[in-house]
Amino acid sequence: MTDIEKYVLMGFGAILAIIGIILFAKKQGQEGTNKIKLLGAEFELSAPSLVIFIVGVALIISPFFLDKSVIPPQRKETHLPPKISVTNNISNLIIDTWMTLENSFKHQEIPCKQELTWLSEYGIRGFYCHIKTSLSYKHLQELLEYPIFVKGPHSRSHLNLDARYEFGYYNKEFVKWLADNAIIGVDDPAIREKAQPVFDKYIRRQARVYYVAYKYLLDNKLFLDDVKQEYLEHLQNHTLPSLFLQEKFRSFADETEDKGHNWYEANAAGGFWVRRFIDGTATEFFTGLQTLLLTYDSNFVFEQRGFGY
Repeated sequence: MTDIEKYVLMGFGAILAIIGIILFAKKQGQEGTNKIKLLGAEFELSAPSLVIFIVGVALIISPFFLDKSVIPPQRKETHLPPKISVTNNISNLIIDTWMTLENSFKHQEIPCKQELTWLSEYGIRGFYCHIKTSLSYKHLQELLEYPIFVKGPHSRSHLNLDARYEFGYYNKEFVKWLADNAIIGVDDPAIREKAQPVFDKYIRRQARVYYVAYKYLLDNKLFLDDVKQEYLEHLQNHTLPSLFLQEKFRSFADETEDKGHNWYEANAAGGFWVRRFIDGTATEFFTGLQTLLLTYDSNFVFEQRGFGY
């Protein structure tokens, strides 16, 4: 029963009760009339008026028995944080993750079995292997109101990195949020000054090579389209050769290594961007990457503009 229905029922009951009072107050002298004492006075009460009065009272009080929610509950303080507090919590968590990277990377030989990589100091998987102690995929997903991935083998609590014929399609809303929130110090020189050594030591090398890889694919769109088509056909037919994307970007990795970049990360970056061009988040990821580099490594970005790789 809705609140409106309850109040209509109670209002109708009140009307009936008033009619009943009016009828017995008239002191009609009909058969079946009874006398009743009320507040020291004696009234004549007809049977119909009594019935109308009782029905009216019953209708007034019935919602209290049918649904206790008619009684306004006492207001209690809730301890759920407002939405802005959750946002602040994530922001603080991201800052803490940046500032504890030094600690996370102290153990050079940390095993990364869950990430399926033996190079714990290189690549996105190696990086995640270290930062997950501060901010894991599961923890971040629990804090967000939408899924990080919209399609693929990953659940909301677990990354399935062993899926050969599937990959995760990122949620574009998440990638935009990442670009806006995961880069600390953009508008805060004090935080930026503290984070600069962390970026230089643990993020710059990989950020640079992913920037170069993205530009390379933009400059070689026919190659990108061919790789995308062939990759998707292999996934659909379950015929993907081992190390397919790695082999496609072997020559690119050789070229970028000659220019001072890490070979393994250059090789992995090509495959990352192919998947992002497929799932439609390449532009959003690159926007975030460019913001990161302009914040902490702007000279590199300015040097790259106008130069092909």
